[in-house]
Amino acid sequence: MKNLIRVCLVLLVSAFCGQNLFSASVADLAKAQAIIYKINEIVDKYNEMTIELEAPKSRDGGAGKFMVPFTDDGQLTDWAGKALEAQAGAAVGEKAGSAVGKALGAKVPFGGLMGASAKKKGKQMGAATAIGGMKFIKETTDRSLDNIDDYIVYLHVAHGSNPDYQKGLASAMALHPEMEGRADFAIKNAYKQAAKNQKKKK
Repeated sequence: MKNLIRVCLVLLVSAFCGQNLFSASVADLAKAQAIIYKINEIVDKYNEMTIELEAPKSRDGGAGKFMVPFTDDGQLTDWAGKALEAQAGAAVGEKAGSAVGKALGAKVPFGGLMGASAKKKGKQMGAATAIGGMKFIKETTDRSLDNIDDYIVYLHVAHGSNPDYQKGLASAMALHPEMEGRADFAIKNAYKQAAKNQKKKK
């Protein structure tokens, strides 16, 4: 069944990508800006308590699940640069995921329950396809992480002061759409844990 989903997704994504070529992803940048605003509100609160976060450990290269959109020297990775040019990723992937969910729902008992998962996977695959494929993304990634919350905190701590942070965040969300609903929670939780650890040391 998983192989069937993958095959359907690839075929549908490829079909849609042919119709939606590259343009600047203003919507993704706007989402990133909104998230940065929320994060900054959290940071301001905890800065008054003089609490600093440590960056979670990352893995070398693209072996992890979540790809860091910055190189080790702070530049946007090749895939992140392409993500900013490829609005096709989110829009095409979402359509593909929706189409796959409907197709499976018609053939599989209780298939309708798979719609959200297929849509999310389709959106991610759509972005990856528009950017150049997962092989290209992994090959042009210097660092990666295995946990979504650690990934968000790592980007904030290691690259939050980078002038291209908003662009990096936007490209990261195109590839990992689940970030959007986790960002402020992950940062807030990290600061809470850091505050507890600070109290213990005293």
